[in-house]
Amino acid sequence: MFNIKIFKKLFVLGIIGSLFLLLLVFFLRQETYDLSLPGKLYVVNKKSCDLSIYDLENGKLLKTIPIPVEPHELVCVDNKYIVVTNYGNKKITGHELSVVDVRTDEIKMQIPLGIDKPHDVTLVDDEGSLVATVSDESNEIVITDVENGNRLRNIFTEQNYSHLLATNNDSIIFVSNMSSGSVSVINLRRSEEHTSEL
Repeated sequence: MFNIKIFKKLFVLGIIGSLFLLLLVFFLRQETYDLSLPGKLYVVNKKSCDLSIYDLENGKLLKTIPIPVEPHELVCVDNKYIVVTNYGNKKITGHELSVVDVRTDEIKMQIPLGIDKPHDVTLVDDEGSLVATVSDESNEIVITDVENGNRLRNIFTEQNYSHLLATNNDSIIFVSNMSSGSVSVINLRRSEEHTSEL
């Protein structure tokens, strides 16, 4: 008939199992949140050679734009353009910037830079259409006006493996030189360059 000892054991095992499942669900569940921000997010996809555009309010993919050569970095210029470096890979060497018009989400132009493997890109100032691009192949920076596609100036860091850029948005550019273990500071207004070892 009815065995109370077996019932108690099954009841305790049921409670322990339920607690285990609750703890498992608690620790394994993925965090979700709602951004609900206006605007779009642009994401560079190196391996698939494209640029994904997402709606920040609902998180949905709006569009994917093919980039001719493997892209690496991007910067937004004056809320009008997304500028993408066409770096390349072991088989194809990039030489250009892709300029995407944010109103149409189409490539407006390809700007040939005259350098191999443009890696990083940053704004030169926060009021204009000038960007700086660095090549870790030739260790030089190219200043370009993305409004009209004109290359304005080339600056050599005279360091090894110049890779990443930062700016104070007032014509001062900082360049990390990985193999040299240094940072170059370039003042575009005064045409000065200083390099400090790390």
